[in-house]
Amino acid sequence: MKICFLCNYPLTDLTADYILRLGNLLNEGNNEVIIIAQTNHYIYHKALEQELSILPIKSHEEELTIKATYNLNQSLKMEAPGALFIFNKENISAGVLLKKAALPEKARLIFWQTEIFSEKNKGFWAGLKKSVWESKMLKRLDYWIAPLNIGADIFEDYTSLSKKKLKYLFPNLQLLFNTDVEALKKELKIPADETLIGLIEEKKLLDDAITLINCIAKLRDKGYEVNGVILLAEGGIYSSKRLGLYQHAIEKQVEHHIEILSKEQLNEQAFIHLSDILLVPEPSLFRTLEAYSAGTLTILPKHPISDLLNERGDLGLTSKFEAKKLAKQITEYLDDELFSDIVSAKSVRKMHEKAIERAYASSILEILNKA
Repeated sequence: MKICFLCNYPLTDLTADYILRLGNLLNEGNNEVIIIAQTNHYIYHKALEQELSILPIKSHEEELTIKATYNLNQSLKMEAPGALFIFNKENISAGVLLKKAALPEKARLIFWQTEIFSEKNKGFWAGLKKSVWESKMLKRLDYWIAPLNIGADIFEDYTSLSKKKLKYLFPNLQLLFNTDVEALKKELKIPADETLIGLIEEKKLLDDAITLINCIAKLRDKGYEVNGVILLAEGGIYSSKRLGLYQHAIEKQVEHHIEILSKEQLNEQAFIHLSDILLVPEPSLFRTLEAYSAGTLTILPKHPISDLLNERGDLGLTSKFEAKKLAKQITEYLDDELFSDIVSAKSVRKMHEKAIERAYASSILEILNKA
């Protein structure tokens, strides 16, 4: 079976890597996975490296232009895939229209959910049900594959899709990681003998990064040898965001204990493996999965979804994202002898045997092959 992955919207590098891992698993046997992406996107170049089939989109715009859509329609008619996967909520309408215009009648349209429902993003999900257009588009999906069983009642509150089309499959996937973390610390001039508390900052206002700096200040005042490491999702090493955060660190007198990195220096996966503790202010599926694989302890927000994520690993806590609350939670970590043992023995953990990954891929193929 030919299976197309529509990846024209930007994805985080980590999400893209997990999508490609799924693609490689589905690619085994008699299947062929085809990546549809712009030629300037990370996932396009990684798919080339991994020798997956590609349908390139030459336009660099997020929205499919008329010309790009026409060319894609023609290519899909020639490929005649048995399934089209979409990964971004913004792509649901595009996927439905492509299916109608270019895919064989029995082809399946699958939404593989990479984001998690949470209080902070529920506005969009609510909009899916309230919008007449989006509601009609949702009903054209054949299946929605969700990572966590948050309850069909919650799902129905946010979407108009029949719960019969909802499938819960936790992504039992694991990425390869061969980087020497100690060598990476040396290269980045990060202390090797202090506990590293990491955060990937994506907000424009940098609220969470400021909270981390305040937390580090409280922990240092109590005598704990900790360093904060912040990965800025946007902006280079000389960005105004970076300078602003350093200024706050100077005000808190912890400028020598805060490292602010950019994606020009390392990617999300390496950053998660570098950190001893990872703060995850909003529930994140793949960052939490990668942290479990890295042996990195996570602190997630207090939310039912965080509890579901923590059930999948053994290295997770929850906390309110306030400096005082975080410092208290981290202190409990640092005072625990078991934590010291975990940090000293920290290494990449094998979360899944290859057979488990293949079983996950087989479950997806079973869905695609249902009459």
